[in-house]
Amino acid sequence: RYQISIIGDGPLRNEVIKASQDSKNISYLGNLPYQEMIEEMKKCAFLVFPSLCYETFGKVLIEAFSCGVPVLASDKTTAQEIVEHEKSGLIFKKNNQNDLVDKMKYLFDNPMRVWGMGEAARLVCEQNYSKEAVYNKLKSLYEGVLRESRS
Repeated sequence: RYQISIIGDGPLRNEVIKASQDSKNISYLGNLPYQEMIEEMKKCAFLVFPSLCYETFGKVLIEAFSCGVPVLASDKTTAQEIVEHEKSGLIFKKNNQNDLVDKMKYLFDNPMRVWGMGEAARLVCEQNYSKEAVYNKLKSLYEGVLRESRS
């Protein structure tokens, strides 16, 4: 069977706690210190990012990618700008529980595919979000501004 671990807190906390008490397949871990959260994430096959809000940047996506964990995210959030469907994770249709469940089942049933997506996710993180990558992008931006200001 599948094991689902839920980390964090939010307005559905009581429902999540009840679901974890009613099912041996769901563990509610609540809020964890950062390093413990990362260690738990490293154990995961994939991360579900169920946010329905249009967030500016989902830091947890990059944290998952850095752990080599692909992400399952909604199609109506900025996550789809980071998660490339079928490469570094999967995108599900917002407010479509069946699509989310189907994609979770697919990931649970295809561990080699998940491994490949995790490797791709790690590469995306290294190329775009590592300290070196961010430094180089920022440096290039500043150099461009300086060039423009001199001309």
